[in-house]
Amino acid sequence: MKTIITLLLAILAAVTNPITKPNEPPHAEAFAAEFERDFPGEAYILRPAQGVTEGVLKAREKWDVYLVAVTTGTVLNAAGDGKEDLPEPYNYISYRHMPFETKPGDRIITYLVFEIHSDGEDDIIARYDYPLDGIK
Repeated sequence: MKTIITLLLAILAAVTNPITKPNEPPHAEAFAAEFERDFPGEAYILRPAQGVTEGVLKAREKWDVYLVAVTTGTVLNAAGDGKEDLPEPYNYISYRHMPFETKPGDRIITYLVFEIHSDGEDDIIARYDYPLDGIK
């Protein structure tokens, strides 16, 4: 019940105030709508990818909400290889098969949804990408 109330309050806030808040990542409202469509009635916690440490990943197995890492990156080439704004060596990301056109230099924000009640580092079950330079 608490999860449903939290989600309803988040949806109400997004509907009544569609402007991104200063501490909210870009496209947060679009992500919230897509998450609700794919995971109805579930709640999540957004964290910058830099804050998704090994300790956080292992602790989430006890959580009742989904962990969502938010990261930005740049398309490097026409093949769709990309580089996240994270330190080496954990900064490769593929931008192949995006639901929008990309070209080298494009900036993308990605929301990565981790499996709930898991402690695996690579248990990403959903991914949502949005262009930072506008929808093409």
